Amino acid sequence: MSEVPHQFCAQCGLKLQAVSLICPSCATLVYTEELEQLSTRANWAESQGDLPRAREAWAESLRYLPPDSPQYRALADRIDAKAPAPPPIQEDAPPEGSRWKKVLGPLGGFGLLIWKFKGIALLALTKGKFLIFGLGKMQTLFSMFASMLLYWSLYGWKFGLGFVLSIYVHEMGHVFALRRFGIQSTAPMFIPLFGAFIRADFRGATPNQEGQIALGGPIWGLGAALTCLIVGVATESPIWLALADAGGYINLFNLIPVWMLDGGRAFRALSRRQRMIICAAAAALWFLTGKGMFALILAGGVYRCFTKDQIEKGDNQILLHFLGLLAALGVVSMTGVRPPTDA
Repeated sequence: MSEVPHQFCAQCGLKLQAVSLICPSCATLVYTEELEQLSTRANWAESQGDLPRAREAWAESLRYLPPDSPQYRALADRIDAKAPAPPPIQEDAPPEGSRWKKVLGPLGGFGLLIWKFKGIALLALTKGKFLIFGLGKMQTLFSMFASMLLYWSLYGWKFGLGFVLSIYVHEMGHVFALRRFGIQSTAPMFIPLFGAFIRADFRGATPNQEGQIALGGPIWGLGAALTCLIVGVATESPIWLALADAGGYINLFNLIPVWMLDGGRAFRALSRRQRMIICAAAAALWFLTGKGMFALILAGGVYRCFTKDQIEKGDNQILLHFLGLLAALGVVSMTGVRPPTDA
């Protein structure tokens, strides 16, 4: 465990015992930061084919999970399936992380800054490789190709390819979030004109975890849309701007808090007061941008303010992520560029 135990829950502020692994009030994992760091290290090792080191990182993660939790069981199964037991460490073996310290050492203060803030560069590389590895399923590739052909016939191959890849990035955001909590899922499956979906077993997941998983897709989708917007502005390319506009709309649509959409799942982690805050933000953005998608989010949010699934103390992190997504996607969707039919 950490040398200095967590004194208070990061979500609800409850004072915790030194041996607590999960908050008894809101069921939030206490050592989330440590688990994220170990997950990053394990995923990187797996991407490099270093299975013993990946297994070692996953095994260390078990120390921070309650033994009776679904995350513990899923992670234990993954450890058994992924690799044999790691070889014993020799007495003269260099301490773990020394190789990275040698690499970062010449960079001086800049290298230490990157290392201090949770290995941001390492995480970016891990996500990049994770996106590539998600294409390893033939059913994903075939369904992607079928969707691309449809959009190709409507708007040209450039937009068709870019739009399908934007949806794929959105879905892999969900998959990445699911794996953070040790929940297995299927690869993305595409349905022409209806986007894509994944299947996962959410039994045992807390409202906070389900909310983070739900918003993982729009967060990654926002990244894809912003990339298209930046390239479009830099090159003055109508295709890239159209992809940014489409990405903004498709991710905003997913934030409508109804049914099984991402917004609907995220609202399960919010109190009534927090839902009203999102409604107010949606109303303001509707007034400022004139985009009808915010009216749909507002309507769905008002409805969810009167349903019986609110929780007494909602998740402020989910609230802030939701508000940030609304604002950022609103800006992206204001490009107003539609895909040309002769691309």
